[in-house]
Amino acid sequence: MTDKRFITYLTQIEKLELESPQLLRTFAYKLVELGLLNLVENILRHIVNLRLDEPQSYRDLALLLQESNIQNKTIAEISDLFKTVILGEWDGRFAEIEVTTLHEFNWFLFEYHQQQQISNFLDNRLIRHLPVDLRIVMIWDTNDTDVDLHVIEPTGEECYYSHKNKAIGGMINRDFTRDYGTEEYLIRKAVKGTYTVRAKYFANHQQSLTGATT
Repeated sequence: MTDKRFITYLTQIEKLELESPQLLRTFAYKLVELGLLNLVENILRHIVNLRLDEPQSYRDLALLLQESNIQNKTIAEISDLFKTVILGEWDGRFAEIEVTTLHEFNWFLFEYHQQQQISNFLDNRLIRHLPVDLRIVMIWDTNDTDVDLHVIEPTGEECYYSHKNKAIGGMINRDFTRDYGTEEYLIRKAVKGTYTVRAKYFANHQQSLTGATT
């Protein structure tokens, strides 16, 4: 299927106003992959309304708006979306989503010079510009699913959930086994060479009619 036909297919499905967050996320992620950000915003806003109890819904929308043409009004909304994730009280399935989002929020704050605007609600110790040479984030679109991020570094060492901290400085966060992720690899000073990224599908604990995990 050509990209043009695929886009037509996606937009027609969007008009059906489907109530499946998994299916809608799959469409949204594919449109982002194709660079069609203007078609994604309404889908992600709909997902937020469907899944107010899932922090990933707010994070996805914040990241999309950040990639779009940012205006003053949008900056305020992005900040509010990030704050919702960082300060919210979430189910244990979403443990540490705040950590990943805080890293992204800090990048946003320093990129758009918003540090002073948030100092009254966020501990100053958490406001830090911590750039990294390489950051890999893996998410998936089905709940109660265990997908493991593996990164093979140029040295040949493999970084994954039970082998987290590497000699060249690469590190990976905790293993998420019951939600959408996220699993994240960071290295502050990356050595030159090829970093191979693999996703290992370990288990799916849910019964679903919407198809496989992507």
